[in-house]
Amino acid sequence: METNQRRVEQFHREVADLKIPTPADETERAWLTAGLGCIGASVVVIVWTWWKVSGSALLNDQLPYVISGGAFAVVLATAGAALFVRYSLTRYLRFWLVRYIYEERSQTDRQVEALERIESLLQAAVRPRQPVPAQPVQPPVAQPVAQPVAQPVAQPVAQPAPQPGQPAHEVGAAEAPRQF
Repeated sequence: METNQRRVEQFHREVADLKIPTPADETERAWLTAGLGCIGASVVVIVWTWWKVSGSALLNDQLPYVISGGAFAVVLATAGAALFVRYSLTRYLRFWLVRYIYEERSQTDRQVEALERIESLLQAAVRPRQPVPAQPVQPPVAQPVAQPVAQPVAQPVAQPAPQPGQPAHEVGAAEAPRQF
């Protein structure tokens, strides 16, 4: 938390060192309002043009109103939309840029901390170790070789012959199991 507070204070100092004047909120708001006003005025011009055109049945009387009123309405709407988009995006992008810078700095801080931990682990891994005193080498002692012990061999058990009428699989079933 202490590191984060230090970084925030450093960020404020660096922004102040840039000497960029902060935009006056009133001026920005006035241009934003002017953009909305231009859009509203274009709607009024379109309604006025329709009113003038609808009162005349002759095309020669309607054409000047359509051309001048329509062109003026398009110019007003375009200018109003441009002002509105410009000043509303300016506010949003300013906030986004500050947030982005803040996040990047905190990401950089986390990476620096991780690299410092890795560096300390690597330094601990390559730290010179104390030499182990050499022990005199003893010659190997000869071990007597053991002789193999003979294992008794199991004798096969004789199977009785099947009796007439007795199935072959039941022959010797009552006897002890065979050993091989």
